[in-house]
Formats: sequence, structure tokens, C-alpha cells
Amino acid sequence: MTTQNTSEESKSAVIKSLAILGSIVILIIGVWLAVQIVRALPAGFASLASIAENLYGTGTKDQFDVQPETNSIESGDMLTITLPSLEADGTYQFSYECAEGVAAALRANGTVDYIDCDETFSFSKTDEVGIFITSEKYRVSDVSYSLTFTETGANEPVGEYAGAVTVTNNAIAALPADGGTDVAYDEPEEIEPEVADEPEEEPETPTTPSTPAEPTYRTVQFTYIPVSLDNGFTDLRTTVLATGYIKGRSFYPSFVVDNDSRAAIQVEVKNLGTKTSDRFDLDVELPNGDDYTADNQQGLKPNERVVFTIEFDAEDETGDETFEADVQVDHDKNDRNNRVRGTMRFVN
Repeated sequence: MTTQNTSEESKSAVIKSLAILGSIVILIIGVWLAVQIVRALPAGFASLASIAENLYGTGTKDQFDVQPETNSIESGDMLTITLPSLEADGTYQFSYECAEGVAAALRANGTVDYIDCDETFSFSKTDEVGIFITSEKYRVSDVSYSLTFTETGANEPVGEYAGAVTVTNNAIAALPADGGTDVAYDEPEEIEPEVADEPEEEPETPTTPSTPAEPTYRTVQFTYIPVSLDNGFTDLRTTVLATGYIKGRSFYPSFVVDNDSRAAIQVEVKNLGTKTSDRFDLDVELPNGDDYTADNQQGLKPNERVVFTIEFDAEDETGDETFEADVQVDHDKNDRNNRVRGTMRFVN
């Protein structure tokens, strides 16, 4: 009887020992699995991020660093926007929401293009962009716009910026303080016209039929304090600064021009190199089909520029018309930026 009890107690002790040993083994395996899972999580997230980047590109939209110069401009002025320095290749897209009486044009990479509202306009990567906005209906208009950047081969933009600008047209009278739509004004005083003495009749002289005046052109030159290096290089760049019209003796920028006015464009030629350039020729094919040439212009020193303000007759022009400007110069390092084009819109 005693031997049987001893045997059962031994078996029970063995079973308990095995159970404890099994629990310890299971615990060790569980801890090991937990450690392996923790180690694998970052790699798993990295893999998921890699898949997302391959599908949608890199970066996040909330890191798109766009810096508008201001949030308020006058109608016809240009809003300058500094764009972020991006290493990846790709294109920008610009669009703005429709608003009554509002129109916009975009200047990027030396060209000016008229943009319809709610239309997405793409342009190559650059450091700065200019947006011309006019408001012809209301004195004050709020215009919402957006800029996005899409990497080459990506399906969605990697950067997006939504902005707004207030456009004021000071030529339109402000509404009355009571919120009405009629603007009060003083009734002009009636003045009796003076009757001049009738002049003595003079004999008629034959007249020569008049011909339309030739378009006039004006050149304005701005200089920087430059230093020319004998072993340097020259690089002339042509840029469309603005389109507009001439009133009096002043240039007013506007991409929408009344064809009864004296239309004008401003073209800049600048030396981006480190050596004074040779003399150059500027050829401009104007929106009305005329050709403007400025031959044998003085060479430009490094960082020096010359701005050509070119007037022309737009009496018969309606709708969108394009123009081109081309600089011809010897020993230019980069001739890909010598030619530029732009668009103007003419209205009756």
C-alpha cells in the first residue's frame, strides 16, 4: 500500500514538473513572437509607405510651401507667388474659381497665357509665377485659386496650395453705406454754351488724304552694377513682363485690352551670364501681325537688362491673339531661353 502511494506521488510530481516546464516554454515562445512582431512593424509600415509613394508620388500635400507676395491687389496688377524648391521633376497646375467679371492670366517661364476660370493650366517647374487678375464688374472681388505640383509619372499631386486674393477696381464707384445699389452723385449744373463769333470764310485748300500713324515704340533701360569676367560666358534671356495699354505717357498692365486703346507689351532681355554680351537683335511678332525689330542693340553686362515697351494698333483685333519675341546674339551659351511667346485678349 505504501509502495503504491509513493508511485502515484512520483507520477504527480513528474506531471507537475512537465506542466511547469511547458508553461515556461510557451511563455518564452510568446515573448519571442512579440519581439519579432514589434521588430517587423516598422518594416511593414515602410513597405506600405513605399507602395503609396509608388502609386501617388512622394511627400505630403500639407508641406507645399507656396508664398504669395500679398493677398490684395488692384485690378490689372500682378500677384507674384514664390514656389518651393523641389528636387523632383514634374509640372505645376494652376486654376481659379469663376467669379462674375473676373479674368486671369498667368506668367510663368517668361510667357503670359490667358486662363479661363475652372480650367486647369499646366506649366513646367519654376521658382516664381505671376498671376494677372482683372475685375470689371464689381469694385471688390474675392478670387480663390489653387496651385498643385505633380511629379513625373505620378497619378496625383504631391503638393497642393489653396489661396485667395482680394481684387479692387478703383475705377468702379463704391456702393452707398446703406447697402443700396445706386450711387449718389450731384446733378451737374447746366451751363449755357457760349456762342462764338462766326469766323471769316477762308479759301479752301486742297488736302492730302491722311494715313494711319505708324505704331510707336519706346525703350526703357534699367541697369545693375555689373562686373564682366574676361573668361566668363553670356546668356541672354527673353521674358514677357506684361501686356497692357498706353494711356498718356504711362504703361498700364492688363491682359484684357480694349481694342480702341493703344495696346502694348513689355519684353525684357537680361544677361544671366558673367560676361558682357555681343550686340543683339530683338524681333517681335506683334498680336496684330506687325513685326517690330530692334537691331544692333548695345550688349548687356552681367545682370543688366533692357525693357522694351512696344505700342501697336489693335483696332481690328478681337479675342485671343498670340505674339512672339526672339533675341538673336552671337556667342550665347544657352539659346533655349532666347525665344518667348505670350497671349493677349482684346475686347470691343
